[in-house]
Amino acid sequence: MKRARALIATLAMLGLAGCVSINRVPAGPVALSKGQSITLQSDWAEVTPVMPQRQNAVRVLSIDGPALNRLYLIQGLPSGQGMVKRIAKEKPVPVFRADLSPTELVEFIADSVTAVGFQRVETSNLRPGRFGGADALRFDLNGVTATGLDVSGTAQVAIVDQKLVGAIFLAPSEHYFPAMMPEIETMLSGQATQAAQPAAYQASYEERVAKSAIPPSHALAPPAPMADVANSSTIPLPTKSVAAARQPAPAPSQRCGFVEQANGTLKLVPCI
Repeated sequence: MKRARALIATLAMLGLAGCVSINRVPAGPVALSKGQSITLQSDWAEVTPVMPQRQNAVRVLSIDGPALNRLYLIQGLPSGQGMVKRIAKEKPVPVFRADLSPTELVEFIADSVTAVGFQRVETSNLRPGRFGGADALRFDLNGVTATGLDVSGTAQVAIVDQKLVGAIFLAPSEHYFPAMMPEIETMLSGQATQAAQPAAYQASYEERVAKSAIPPSHALAPPAPMADVANSSTIPLPTKSVAAARQPAPAPSQRCGFVEQANGTLKLVPCI
């Protein structure tokens, strides 16, 4: 992609004095862990060297520059570490734990996005996803930059073999985010591959969701009218912050996603 190549050339010139190497990441599979990978649909630039706060298990890619779009690839973040390095004792950073519930995992990602400089970060549209043979969490984000620019994002994460893998895409809400979303949706909705599923993987995703404290307000909304669905690849969902107050679940209906059961637990019902 010409945009990625132009970015590489620009960053390379800017980084010469500081011995920073900016490389092209070609379209194709990129490993997230031993058994998981994600498939890039076009060429990206590796801007990880200019993002000093990130941990070793996190890569950052961009096409137009980190201020205009960035793709965080979490490549097996171990328990006890954060996506962001702690630069001062008085400024703790969010820490990943392998036993995080789905709700806590979403909060960890939102807090990590805040830690890299974004403000008023909220999450919404929680739904199931897949990384190869592993169950994942998919959700959207929104926030603002330090200068007040609205930013949108989407994330998909999974805990595989006690480590965090996933992808987070962030871009300005106007133009850059919607322009890139077709490619990002393709990347997250079925292009990931799996070489070998760890034998000692955790309990099934549905069991972990049922035991977690995901508020009923995160359940998927009833199916939209067919006229609306025809113009959208996803069913409209309620916008909720992770910190939003819990509300009673909607009246029973034919729904998919996280559906509250009579005993108060949540069951994952596949969207067909």
